[in-house]
Amino acid sequence: MNSLVSTQTPLRVGLLGGGTDLPEISNKIGGAVLNFAFDQYVYVTIKKHSGLFEEKFRLQYSETELCTNVQEIKNDIIRCTLLYFEIKTPLVIQTISDIPSSSGLGSSSSFTVGLVNAVNKMFDLKIPNSDVPEVSYRIERSIPNSSIGRQDIYAASTGGMNLFEFNERTSISPINNSQYINDNLINNILLIWTGIHRSANEVLSQQVKSIDKDIDIYKKLKKLPFQGFEILSKANPNFQEEFCKLLNINREIKYKLSDKIAPKYILEIEKEIIRFGAISTKLLGAGGGGFILAIFKDKQAAYDASLALPYTNLPVHLDLYGSRVTQFIK
Repeated sequence: MNSLVSTQTPLRVGLLGGGTDLPEISNKIGGAVLNFAFDQYVYVTIKKHSGLFEEKFRLQYSETELCTNVQEIKNDIIRCTLLYFEIKTPLVIQTISDIPSSSGLGSSSSFTVGLVNAVNKMFDLKIPNSDVPEVSYRIERSIPNSSIGRQDIYAASTGGMNLFEFNERTSISPINNSQYINDNLINNILLIWTGIHRSANEVLSQQVKSIDKDIDIYKKLKKLPFQGFEILSKANPNFQEEFCKLLNINREIKYKLSDKIAPKYILEIEKEIIRFGAISTKLLGAGGGGFILAIFKDKQAAYDASLALPYTNLPVHLDLYGSRVTQFIK
């Protein structure tokens, strides 16, 4: 057993097919998403906790918890992870994030993946990297009232830009010309903060209830990641224009699923972003708030908009490595 382990896990930007990764949908028609991991992170540190302290578990995130047993822990992800691995060793668990939670970038799944990797290294569990996503997924789905899909966990674990197919098994097809895509698409992107935190479960639970009614919509969404993968893999001179058309189609289809996805105030923000030169916009995550993806014609246009927009925004770059251990002390 190591005495301290730290991990670094990227957040993700969903591009096409989001929602079809929910098991309630993928078990019916199969699921497919295209997304990428980027250079904003969740950091997790675990260390052995001294017996000199009264508490057995010291947890530090947006709150601090001092607990004598696992069942007392309020943080769902930490509690369910420790229960899953049957860990009773006294621990300090700390996490910090570059981005606020409930922002549509998969931070809770990045936290889960980072924590699983930290526990794996800490206790020498020898879980293969290829198994970490499914272990993390089982943990997140064990949380009461959880309605998550698989895409966030796989993006955080894998890194890069990928097409994920969710059938009986999950298959991963990476975009191999990632440097070209980074230079000629990702560099033209801004993530624009709406200033609104939202509960993904609230939006997703409503979608799950209406799956049978909306199944044809999900079938349309499922086709788009394959088309996007083909466009990005070939990367013709006008590939960005073609890809943005797909994003716009995805946006229009997905917004029909629930009026909670894109309320009027979100649509007004998107219109304003378009006035500042964006050629495509897409609300990220389950909807209702968080970040809006905006693509501009080139890097300079994105930079100019970043200075002029009345909203906090940030550029993005691909993270090619996924979740990794950054420090361990025996």
